[in-house]
Amino acid sequence: VGLMGVAAMSEVNVKIRQASLTDLAAIEDLAQELNFLHHQAWPKLFVSTASPSIDTQHWRDSISASGRVAFMAEKSGVPLGFITAMVVDEKHSLLQPIRTAKIYSVCVVPSWRGRGLGTLLMAAAESWAMGQGAVDMQLMVWAFNENAFRLYEELGYVVRAHTMGKSLRC
Repeated sequence: VGLMGVAAMSEVNVKIRQASLTDLAAIEDLAQELNFLHHQAWPKLFVSTASPSIDTQHWRDSISASGRVAFMAEKSGVPLGFITAMVVDEKHSLLQPIRTAKIYSVCVVPSWRGRGLGTLLMAAAESWAMGQGAVDMQLMVWAFNENAFRLYEELGYVVRAHTMGKSLRC
């Protein structure tokens, strides 16, 4: 992966590049894959697929807000996935002050899962984070998403905490 997230899988002509606002509609469409995956696993927690534009402001901020970035994966101009990240300066009375990058969304279309695209997207985000002075990388993965969990473990991520939840609805 080159600096600032430009990468290519030459054997398949896949490119990873920093997203711009011209990619907003493509990211909104791809995000429907995330909605579907999460809703299928936990429909009482996650909404079903809605209009792609329902989260326009969220994705716009993910692409262009200060301290945030999105990378697109594409082949011949066809979007195959994306990743979003943010750099934050963590200060807490119990923790060492640290500049951390947080991965928020990773999406790869089903036909490209398991082919190295997630690894390339993660590498682009990590390279960007280091360029922003981050010394730590964090992400959250839902318990049902075993494939993503395995990928993150393969990339060197370890469980540091567990987030637990309980529905209070009947």
